[in-house]
Amino acid sequence: MKKKLRILVADDYEHNRNMLEVALRSFGYEVATAPNGEEAINAMRNERYDFVMTDFRMPKRNGLEVARFVKTHFPTTKVIMMSADYCEKTMIKAAGVDKFFEKPFSLKEIKKFIEEESEEEKEPFCGMEWDK
Repeated sequence: MKKKLRILVADDYEHNRNMLEVALRSFGYEVATAPNGEEAINAMRNERYDFVMTDFRMPKRNGLEVARFVKTHFPTTKVIMMSADYCEKTMIKAAGVDKFFEKPFSLKEIKKFIEEESEEEKEPFCGMEWDK
């Protein structure tokens, strides 16, 4: 049985957090939320997540700080950043962000990215690879 993906959503706007939580749960994921970067980092100290979705601009630690923390302590966790503000792409990449979505974004695109990034590599049959 495939494990449920765990996603942490960090956004200071309650409406955005709630909308993402409902949508991601409807896609079959486990979801936790945090209202700012500091609480997101604290949540990650206690729980493990497959993905962290963070807003760029938040109080008490911004999205770049969250991304750096994730990539320093949990390098296999994927970081999705979202923002309505202009964000310098080199700065986002340097923080370790795996995907950036400009607000407003498509929930279908977020789901597609999560599914693509979480696909498990198929094991070769009996340890052997078949010729194509």
